Amino acid sequence: MLTKGQASCLVLDWEPTKENREKAKNYFHESPLDVAYRHDSNPLQPIAFAGEVIKKNPYVYKTYPDTPETSPGLTPAAIDDGKMFNFESEQCIDLLLRIKKAVLQVMKILLARKDPQNTALFDHSFFTNQDIFQLLQKYFPDLDSYYTFQQIGQWITAEESDFLGKLTTSRVNGKPQRGRWLWVLKEDHIMEENGTFRSHCKQQVDRWVNIGYVRKSNTKESVESRCRLLDTMATRLINRCFCTKIFASAVCPTSQALFLRDCPVKKEIMDRLSMCNGTTQDLFSYLSNCNKNVRLCIIDFAGLSTDPADITSFLKYVN
Repeated sequence: MLTKGQASCLVLDWEPTKENREKAKNYFHESPLDVAYRHDSNPLQPIAFAGEVIKKNPYVYKTYPDTPETSPGLTPAAIDDGKMFNFESEQCIDLLLRIKKAVLQVMKILLARKDPQNTALFDHSFFTNQDIFQLLQKYFPDLDSYYTFQQIGQWITAEESDFLGKLTTSRVNGKPQRGRWLWVLKEDHIMEENGTFRSHCKQQVDRWVNIGYVRKSNTKESVESRCRLLDTMATRLINRCFCTKIFASAVCPTSQALFLRDCPVKKEIMDRLSMCNGTTQDLFSYLSNCNKNVRLCIIDFAGLSTDPADITSFLKYVN
């Protein structure tokens, strides 16, 4: 069971640190609202209700225990897989924060407010917050065990520059709906089926390591679009080829020599990539120190280089 402080932080969309838990409890103590959950709902999805309503309906609305400061922690609570988990522990707090970070990263790859100018990869659709939540559940099947679609909506609004834009009203199937017109990455570019190559990779995981390389030419798209496209390619390599690391050249013509790439580094772009582990120069460093057999995975031939002599020199160097 969550504590009153943790539940209050979830409702306010605050990180459940010790300091924030106290602030959140004080916030609701001075408010006509209180934090509870319905008896037939998930206790990990707290909601703010009117305090008087909660008091008058104690069998419908369940409140959270207010653990004293001297208490070492709450009694562990059982979760679905049968394991015991202490929701007062730092492990729980860290889990919730890591889930939120991962969800936001995937959301930024899947959805875009601005036209990515690539209809082969993206469709344009209207999304309510609940639609976004259902889309995310394809990649996080247990998401509703930790967060609600209302909380996901709060994250979108609170995230930097409101990256998916403001909610608007639009008619969908003849009914007014609150949501956003967004560009969404087509599912077949993310979800992969198990083929011969993927099965082979699974069997060789102890002896081989798969790493990926992605590249974008010096075209005219915005930094935001460039980062999204690079992260999309990286995600595709991770899902399709089980790549454990991805290296990227953020701005690089396909004819440029591999050994000269990312000199200097486009730091303003690389710092914004969430799915990449470094530049081409970092790739060379990794290959020099790796003690396993390595598969270098790319999207297509031009994704690495169009100069066969340069590729030959590269392969001689890494061998």
